Amino acid sequence: MLHALIKNPALWSFWVGLGFHNVPLPDRLEQGLTGCAWAVIALSLLLLGMRLSQLSSWQNIWQASISLSIKMVAIPLILGFGLPLIGVTGTPRLVIVLQMAMPPAFATLVIAEAYDLDRHFTVTTLALGSIALLLLLPFWLWLFA
Repeated sequence: MLHALIKNPALWSFWVGLGFHNVPLPDRLEQGLTGCAWAVIALSLLLLGMRLSQLSSWQNIWQASISLSIKMVAIPLILGFGLPLIGVTGTPRLVIVLQMAMPPAFATLVIAEAYDLDRHFTVTTLALGSIALLLLLPFWLWLFA
């Protein structure tokens, strides 16, 4: 388990960042880190496109739609109607609902690649979630704005 923790920078970089968040960085280093971050985003999108082109069928669409229904519909509905019960209303409620309604992050594909997980299911879920966002975003804004 320690090997997996060391191997995955996302697991330990949070604590490093939290510990050093008050330490000012030189401008050159900050610009370099920003450039690296944008490069990783571009490479992640490239990886997603490559994996999408390798999909031969949408055999995982049923499983993906069930998990996305829970993540992008059920949870935001529960929160949207439940948050006013604890006093969260207006813009903060809308922000929380929209954050919960977001599709899975592209980082899930990177993790699936790193740990040799089911890439086809991951890509199907990412693609379907991104398409569903186009339909659900106006709905959430209409319902809770």
